[in-house]
Amino acid sequence: MEGYHIRYIMIIAILVILISYFYIDLCRHRIHQQMVKVCFQGHQCYGFIDNGNQVTYHGYPVIFINQRFAGDYTVIDNIWIETASQQEKIDLILLPDITIHHQTLHDVYAGIISSNQYDCILNQQLMGGLL
Repeated sequence: MEGYHIRYIMIIAILVILISYFYIDLCRHRIHQQMVKVCFQGHQCYGFIDNGNQVTYHGYPVIFINQRFAGDYTVIDNIWIETASQQEKIDLILLPDITIHHQTLHDVYAGIISSNQYDCILNQQLMGGLL
């Protein structure tokens, strides 16, 4: 009789793990298909999740914010990034608080970009890789 209980517990544990895996995979897939709401310093915009954005500063992920949302900002450093066609020097700022997809993060590094194509380009490493 005890052998059956252990088997049932193992089957249930495996089912829970499989369901969790597929749920997380579904969430990632849904988020990557759309833009997510981003709020910082009184601004609200939409962020594009860029799987190719691997830019870090001192080991922390960097997001990119369109210059029109940055307002007056204090530059903490300049970094060079490589775009599709060139290398570009950008200003780096520190955002004390930013809300991405209804989750608030503190002390996020942001590069200021002048491109009008996107409001915000997010780094997939943010929020534990759920983005």
